Amino acid sequence: MTIQDAKRIRWHIDIAHLMELYPWVEFRTFCECGVGPLDISAAVDVHDKRLADRILLVEPNPQLADIAAARMPRAEIMRVAIGEQAGRMNLRLNGGSSYLEGTWAPTKSSGSDTLVDVVTFDQIDDGRIDCLVLDCEGQEWRVLSKMRSMPMILSVEVWAGHPHESEIFGWLEKNRYKLRFTTGPSGETMVFTIFQRP
Repeated sequence: MTIQDAKRIRWHIDIAHLMELYPWVEFRTFCECGVGPLDISAAVDVHDKRLADRILLVEPNPQLADIAAARMPRAEIMRVAIGEQAGRMNLRLNGGSSYLEGTWAPTKSSGSDTLVDVVTFDQIDDGRIDCLVLDCEGQEWRVLSKMRSMPMILSVEVWAGHPHESEIFGWLEKNRYKLRFTTGPSGETMVFTIFQRP
């Protein structure tokens, strides 16, 4: 990486490096909900280093989904939003901070919107997700509350004021996730693990 590359990165969670620390684990599925701009996506290195058998990316913003598909040809791109119930809703377009209209989001926008399909997470979770990155603009609890998998590595973004903060942290505690580190402008992105060396 050059200095110029480093200057372009706002913050980056090196999930690939964390996965490499557990060479005895065969990661079945890596999933990132809210791929967003690729310079802050965890998926690119996981894809390029082939650290998981399957790469599942959820990105409802059409432009960002196109960019992810072009950059990561082996990845399965789900061009849907995760929500409380299946259907169709307006996605308020705000780059990597796009969110479902009428829902809480950390960075509100008055920009344009587009109609997107919405699914519940249990519709796409086959129980084999071993590494999960959640940056889905307020819908993190919608993922966790419907999850079938129990990821060994879990990154979740919880901004101050998140309406489901207590549910998210209660779920993490109940399922014995251990906090490893935090990152982001205010420490809102937290990385947890639940496995130990055999």
